[in-house]
Amino acid sequence: RFTRLSSTCCGRRDTKVRGVQPRTGLALSLEDLFVAQHEEFLDLHKDELEAYLASDELCIGREEVVFEAVMLWVYHGVEYRRPMLKDLLQHVRLALLHPNYFVQTVEGDKLIQNAPECYQLLHEARRYHILGNEMMSPRARPRRSTGFSEVIVVVGGCERMGSFNLPYTECYDPVTGEWTSLAKHPEYTKSEYAVCALRNDIIVSGGRINSSYVWMYNSQLNIWIRVASLNKGRWRHKMTVLLGKVYAVGGYDGQTCLSNVEVYDSFSNRWTKVAPMKEAVSCPAVTSCAGKLFVIGGEPYENSCSSKVQCYDPESDSWQLKACIPITKPNISAISLNHLIYVCGGLTKSIYCYDPSQDHWIHVGHTFSRQESCGMSVCNGKIYILGGRGENGEASDNIVCYDPASGIITCTAAMPRPISYKKKKIGCVTVV
Repeated sequence: RFTRLSSTCCGRRDTKVRGVQPRTGLALSLEDLFVAQHEEFLDLHKDELEAYLASDELCIGREEVVFEAVMLWVYHGVEYRRPMLKDLLQHVRLALLHPNYFVQTVEGDKLIQNAPECYQLLHEARRYHILGNEMMSPRARPRRSTGFSEVIVVVGGCERMGSFNLPYTECYDPVTGEWTSLAKHPEYTKSEYAVCALRNDIIVSGGRINSSYVWMYNSQLNIWIRVASLNKGRWRHKMTVLLGKVYAVGGYDGQTCLSNVEVYDSFSNRWTKVAPMKEAVSCPAVTSCAGKLFVIGGEPYENSCSSKVQCYDPESDSWQLKACIPITKPNISAISLNHLIYVCGGLTKSIYCYDPSQDHWIHVGHTFSRQESCGMSVCNGKIYILGGRGENGEASDNIVCYDPASGIITCTAAMPRPISYKKKKIGCVTVV
């Protein structure tokens, strides 16, 4: 089964310190040489092998090669290497293996079947295959050499003064700083629609024109496709993905704010109603976290603001009120990362963090300028805040990066042009 494995760590062991991560710039290839039974590879110490497996610079064409290298090394001394299997497998990006390969080869391996300590890693990979980027893990990030990477996609928006809508769909790679143009949204002339990512595709729903229409962007084919329409047309609403389904929340129908919530199942291509919110709002901040949906703030009626946090439990199809957000501001944005929710915008510099397990808000940092209606997206384990409108009402082209692990906030780059919306945040999502 393990037929073509290699590593330039073979013959280079004198250039490494045991337990030290390989230096960037070294050729870290598992495919350059044919060494299926290479003694130096098979005799590597565990910490040396781990250092290579953990590196984002590992040069591979596909992640399956990494898995096969691990299993080859373990089987070479299975009697005493079996206890090391979990430590090594946690560096394999199992979520990125082809689903058929994962089922047939990984889950079919007898050694793994008899290693209960590895089951959590398998469960994580299965969740990613079903839920996509909703399941966040370092093991779901592609290595650079595969040619894939997490990118932020920005859909539409308004120009600097908000006079006309922009037709562009563009993706930004934070690692390279490069922007790439994608297929334009067919209805870019509409405004105040909602955007979210569903696995590796992008859903756009509602808007002032054709307010029930829903479009899906297929990232593999770079095309937009009409899918099932909303049951209730709306704009100034928000969408998020929870447990593999898309939720369209609240909004405005031209007469009143909506408490209506619909959920989209991509497998049946159907929208169905769920329990309405306790308070009807337009322009809220919406995100999913810890298996629940959170609606933060919003406008109960024109030129008003709410500080309420409404939480939806899909298991009971019910809503509860949680601790209010510390600010009562319009046009805020929210995103979740590592079981926490982060909120910014509202023409403040503040970034707030909400812990659903404690039902508690804290202030975690400041951005460089007061913005509202900005986009938020998680990419490579960091939070990116894009565009928005400043106190003078003009759109911004700033991209701010917030690293919750270190608390560091940096202004990383500029967008190709200033982008904002009048009554909603920038439509931006992360896909691979």
